[in-house]
Amino acid sequence: MSPPRRRWRREPVDLASQLGRYRRRSGAGDEVAQVQEVWKELVGPQMAMQTVVVRRSKAGVVAIACASSSWAQELDGRRDYWVGELARRCA
Repeated sequence: MSPPRRRWRREPVDLASQLGRYRRRSGAGDEVAQVQEVWKELVGPQMAMQTVVVRRSKAGVVAIACASSSWAQELDGRRDYWVGELARRCA
């Protein structure tokens, strides 16, 4: 029996609708929304416009997408601070 074929989408897909489908299936929407609000307050308006909280795993790992590699470096440089503050504010 041959393995199933992968199907690749050729047309662009709206990220918001795909994340909405994931959140409805996993029940993660409320947790992600809470972290998103805390994140906006924590980082300020300028960085909040360049970053977005994508997901929060069951283990508490938060994934953040950045607009560019320079913003990712900025976040990485302050990682210890962000981790501590998010954990404190989302607990």
